[in-house]
Amino acid sequence: MSEHRVTRWVRGYDKVRETMNVEYRIPESMTLEVLQRLFGVEADDPMFECYPVGSTQAQVLSGALGVDLLKQDCDYFVEAEAEA
Repeated sequence: MSEHRVTRWVRGYDKVRETMNVEYRIPESMTLEVLQRLFGVEADDPMFECYPVGSTQAQVLSGALGVDLLKQDCDYFVEAEAEA
């Protein structure tokens, strides 16, 4: 079986229309281990699901992304995509 690289994104969805408004690629410096601690998931969880971003996570991710997620009117989620 071949291995895939995983790209993780913070995606912001309009609270009313539920359409994606913005997306930010999470830098590789935010490793899986860092994200697991930030979201309080087990070390064996590869975080392939969709994770809602709360205010604590938004503060940390804002610093890593260089964007203030707390000032935007969106519901944010961390999502993963496999690259071939």
